[in-house]
Amino acid sequence: MLIYQNFCNNQCRLIRIFEFRKIKYATKVFLIMKLLTLNNKNKACTILVMLCLFVTCLSLQAQTSFANKNLAQIMAKLSNYDVSEDFVGEHYIYSISQEKPLIVQQQFGTTNHIGIKLFDRELINKHPSPLYYFIERYFLELLLSQNNNEIQTRLKQERVKLSSEYYPKAPLLEGIRQIVDGFSSEHSIIINCSNHRYSMIATDGKKEVFSFEFPVRNELITGETKLEAENSLYPKLMLHRTNSNTGPDEVDLSTYKDSLFVYNDEYYMTENIIASSYYKKDEDKYIPVFDKNLLSESVYNLFNASYKENVQIEVTQKMYGNKTNTFTISLPIMMDFLRTQHCQIYSGIRKMDKENIEGVILAVNAELGYQHMMMFTMKSDFLPLQEELMINASMYSYIPIHNVSTLFGK
Repeated sequence: MLIYQNFCNNQCRLIRIFEFRKIKYATKVFLIMKLLTLNNKNKACTILVMLCLFVTCLSLQAQTSFANKNLAQIMAKLSNYDVSEDFVGEHYIYSISQEKPLIVQQQFGTTNHIGIKLFDRELINKHPSPLYYFIERYFLELLLSQNNNEIQTRLKQERVKLSSEYYPKAPLLEGIRQIVDGFSSEHSIIINCSNHRYSMIATDGKKEVFSFEFPVRNELITGETKLEAENSLYPKLMLHRTNSNTGPDEVDLSTYKDSLFVYNDEYYMTENIIASSYYKKDEDKYIPVFDKNLLSESVYNLFNASYKENVQIEVTQKMYGNKTNTFTISLPIMMDFLRTQHCQIYSGIRKMDKENIEGVILAVNAELGYQHMMMFTMKSDFLPLQEELMINASMYSYIPIHNVSTLFGK
């Protein structure tokens, strides 16, 4: 299928030839949204939009899309239990579990979760966390194993520990099945994190029923490889088009100096990388500070605060295999997107002179054990924010959390 882009002179230029059905759903939606912004007066482009929509519908009917390769492999194993690839919902497979159903969930037409249903969906909606889905998926994967040796090898390789009152009363695979069947909403569940490891303990009010310990590692918890995560970042970002632009509550602010206030006066690994944002009071609300006399605070606010000014950032994403992806986007929208991914934003200034400012942005997801690192450069004379500001950054995404103090010294 030929995809065209319409320019101001109403000319159509060939960009690329896609085999549309092989594109992931999120990317399909993005392409269609782009096409819908074309000039409706251009009949050729309008026809192409209709064709794209038609082929998308056909492709979604013809094949099921999976969020990652791991989920596709799980579904392939489930085909041995007469589960079709396009199945969505709950289904009991008694040879796997006598008490708990298989659950398959989709979002935007893509299967994004397959597991043994252990947790009430109301609980997950009230306290969202990828850990619930990981635990459901991981226990299903263990139950789909062929034998005890396969399970033991996997647990060792992935540094996962399981203990239960069912051991050593039953073989490993049978003991895991008893854990799943005996799992109850009446159990008290405690999840702790220490030394880069999660521990989940289930008790029945009197004694420990089982414990489950695993490392804080994005690839293990989400099932995505680093390459899959890197490739999915840009399509997800392009679909994010809201900026909350909400400032902190007054009770969360503390006095900084003079008539200025600071929010979230925290740092990451080194005091040179901070999450702080700075505000002044304007009538009955607090607004971020952008002032030539407060240059450092203004730089931190560009990344750490929420605001509406039209600041742009050109990002070159460094990817696996020496590949790169360069794109330009609104900086407030990108920071808002990273926050919705449960990342805490930190920024630091490495160098500042009359011409340029250099520094780092860290988006840290402690829950999944990764961080995005962006090394940025910008002009020093960016204030006041009257015109569009362009910031340039090199981005290294989904890198394991580690000590970054060497970037800035002690």
